[in-house]
Amino acid sequence: MSALTPATRERLVKILALLGSDVDGERAAAALAAHRLIQKSGTTWEALLATSFVSVAPVPPPPRPSSRKHRGFSESGLRDALRDVAVQSLSKHLHLLNAEEQSMARTVIDAAWGVGSGRWNKHWQQKLDYLNGITRRRREEAAA
Repeated sequence: MSALTPATRERLVKILALLGSDVDGERAAAALAAHRLIQKSGTTWEALLATSFVSVAPVPPPPRPSSRKHRGFSESGLRDALRDVAVQSLSKHLHLLNAEEQSMARTVIDAAWGVGSGRWNKHWQQKLDYLNGITRRRREEAAA
């Protein structure tokens, strides 16, 4: 069983924070994303919890920001922050999507958290934007 890398542990912490959501779909998506992340890391919940109480490896300092900054964020940091906000919005509004759209949304959420089928790219961003557009329109329709 392998221990979690600092980056994986940080992703897991972000995912687990969503378990406190008031939205059932968001909690369910977060639980599934956490489970998949643990599986992908090659460990189990039992092994993770047993080792986490024994010792915690020090977290390395964050990487130095690039020279291209925008209000304190590097360009990639700003892009990641915007993606995270969009993913959280999608997670919060899963209940507005039909079953097929929810399935696509869960795949996009998993990809955003680094679980499953590879690195985040333009393809995933387009799906995220599409799904958030659907939820936005449905919220507007419900308010009208």
